[in-house]
Amino acid sequence: RLLCGVQVDSGSKPVLAAAGDGDGEASSHAHATRLRLLQVLLACLQRRRAAISNDARLAILEGVVPALKQGVSHPYKQVHEWSAKALVMSLIVGVECDVLRDLRSWVKERASELGSAVPTASKDSAISTACEGLVYFFVHGLLGRRLRSTALENAHLLLAAASADDHELRALATLALGCLGQSPHRGMDASSLGLVLCDLCRPLPGEDINSATRVRRLEAATTLLGATALRHDFVLRIPQKSEQ
Repeated sequence: RLLCGVQVDSGSKPVLAAAGDGDGEASSHAHATRLRLLQVLLACLQRRRAAISNDARLAILEGVVPALKQGVSHPYKQVHEWSAKALVMSLIVGVECDVLRDLRSWVKERASELGSAVPTASKDSAISTACEGLVYFFVHGLLGRRLRSTALENAHLLLAAASADDHELRALATLALGCLGQSPHRGMDASSLGLVLCDLCRPLPGEDINSATRVRRLEAATTLLGATALRHDFVLRIPQKSEQ
């Protein structure tokens, strides 16, 4: 009952209460408490025990993931960070289902949407807040040695966040890029990895070459490129003959 925010009848699926948009709320304490409890529950679900079936895991994921997606954009920092962490923990529960496949697609679509909007967004805008929540998602994933491929696929969002007007968002995105640069990508050959990194350094359509935003983005891209090249130095020295 405390976790869901409502009375849950026996046999019914638990549904996490949505955090809302923060209007009229004086404190994030209630939401934060539920998210802390949820993180404990998700950690327990990762353990493979006979007492916990995959059907039970699926029922919980179906009940909490929609609210966590909304919580990532919540104006309270504590709520959107812990919602992002709970989403990461949901992805590594260990079951493959439509809920998690939809979540991965949602992350990609949301990253593309926010990556285009955040460079021109103001510091206190809803776009900056939502972008910060999604960057927290990648930070917690990478610090846990997870979501490496997903983070690399959506590195454009991290570069866009690193060039935003919000200095806190820039610092957070720089942390995520540092983690990404030090993450191994053993499933990629040298040519594929090199092409991905080069693509991140290309100018954006309609970008002002003299803008501070562009300079910050290229600085962040250069840092990512250098860190990744050092991390994969041996692999990058053996490209395919067609790419030499």
